[in-house]
Amino acid sequence: MKILILIVATLATSLFAQTHYVNKTGSSIPPYSSWNTAANSIQDAIDISASGDSILVDEGTYYEMIRINTPLILSGVSSEKVIIDASEISDTTFFSHENLNISGFTFKGSGNEDQDYTIGTFVVGDTNYVSDCDFRDCVFGLVTIRTTTISECVFNDCYNAINSGDFTKSHTLTISNCIFYITRNGLALNASPFNKVVITGNRFHSASFEGMLSVFANAFDVNTMIFKNNQSINAKKNTIYLEMSVNDSLIIENNTMVSQTKDFIVGAAIYVRWPQYARIRNNIFSDCYRNMIINPSPTSEVEVGYNMYWNIEHQDSVYIAESDYFDQAPGFYIPYADYDEPVDLRLEKYSPAINAGDPSLLDKDGTRSDLGAFGGPGGISYEYPVWALPAVTNLEYNFEIGDPVIELNWDSLQVDDLFRYRVYRDTVYPSGINEESFLAYSDSCEYTDNNIGSESRYYYYVVGEDTVGRLGEISNIAVVVLTGVDDDGEIQPTENILYPNYPNPFNPETRINYQLKEESRVLLEILDIKGERVAVLVDGIQNHGEHTAIFNGSDLSSGVYVYRLQIIKDKGKTIYSQGKKMLLLK
Repeated sequence: MKILILIVATLATSLFAQTHYVNKTGSSIPPYSSWNTAANSIQDAIDISASGDSILVDEGTYYEMIRINTPLILSGVSSEKVIIDASEISDTTFFSHENLNISGFTFKGSGNEDQDYTIGTFVVGDTNYVSDCDFRDCVFGLVTIRTTTISECVFNDCYNAINSGDFTKSHTLTISNCIFYITRNGLALNASPFNKVVITGNRFHSASFEGMLSVFANAFDVNTMIFKNNQSINAKKNTIYLEMSVNDSLIIENNTMVSQTKDFIVGAAIYVRWPQYARIRNNIFSDCYRNMIINPSPTSEVEVGYNMYWNIEHQDSVYIAESDYFDQAPGFYIPYADYDEPVDLRLEKYSPAINAGDPSLLDKDGTRSDLGAFGGPGGISYEYPVWALPAVTNLEYNFEIGDPVIELNWDSLQVDDLFRYRVYRDTVYPSGINEESFLAYSDSCEYTDNNIGSESRYYYYVVGEDTVGRLGEISNIAVVVLTGVDDDGEIQPTENILYPNYPNPFNPETRINYQLKEESRVLLEILDIKGERVAVLVDGIQNHGEHTAIFNGSDLSSGVYVYRLQIIKDKGKTIYSQGKKMLLLK
């Protein structure tokens, strides 16, 4: 009988639920039943709403503190366009006492310093759904103490992105497909025993303390999760820090954890205390001070295996399995050369982490699981991209007349799977990599050529080689002229030269190299096939020697173009003009 009454009540609520509208231009006439009569304040629409009503909010910034005392569905048109800003009004931007379903908002606090204690959203209803929301500049982005599902949200500049815990009632917290930027703690989960937390498909960027923190969380499941750039500011400095209660179980599968600080002794990818049961497999741990620290209880059962460890400062965990992988670069599509730049941690086509997971776990396509965040049953199916090492830059040389030695140096390639450099020397200007011109390997960013022959000119270039033997793009060309010296002992070119561009065909960039035999005014321009100018790369005075210009054809359509070099002397007289064809192929 009680169940029947509940069903009838639920149907009645659904049938009689109303929709109220909020925007900046409405006439604000209750019950705000259209955009024309919309309320100017979100709180005004909430105050007249009954249980189960919906509120639609148009774009704009709403300077108000929101309180909800009845179950509602609250929808903004877009989290980028609907902002609730209570930073000058209250330390809490949004407070809900009842079940809540909310999406499409940005919640802005008044600061993320510990003493400010600002909260973006505080929800205490028994069942809550939060999606497509941004939380910014808060001590706590989102605080929840009951069952809550959080998805497709962004947390930016929050001291603690999510804080959850209730010592009086069990609940489930689900966090999926969220992005965390520059937070002290990605998650501060102060949860009671018998709680369940499921975290899937999230990205953490630049957490300064712990990437994720949980205290006393039961059945803590972490799956298909990326931890990136977890920098810390005090002693713990761990990507995942968990203190588990007696009956807890912990599952950490198919995560990618990279760029943990190496400056502190306890900086580990995973730090777990007192788990009753822990299963940690199919993960990639890269650039951590330590890989894994587990402090078990006397009755703990810990299962590990099929984890990949790369560039770990101290491999001191006792939880190592024969199935684990060591000293192999993961082969990310776009490695993390600069931790502040976007990366793509999908596996590229030749990654050793492909089909390397636990055979009992399958990927979405039914094959053996890959390691890392995109593999396993909770991962994604995708075509493995092919990635090449970028070009070596700033290749330079030192050469003194009379000394048969040429010293080369270049900038280091800051990528995770670089194996070594290959140095090439040719007697004609190269149009690409010519293996017949291979000179030597180098493990550093320098090389000395002490085998100088009788040639008058050498063309040097350097190429990076990754851990599976693939070559990157060629560097700039260092042209060393062995004859012809000016009064200062500097190499003096003997002619003007326009070299072939590289690469050719190209998309969207190509390098154009040329040589000036003396200081001159230079005009380097790009022409279409009709001879009409589409770009000017250089127009001015340049010193003698080698020069490089970069042409980007992003704004042009595919086709044949001409790059033309003109050297102009006194009174505007052109003394050199040379053009070459190149193919933009998109």
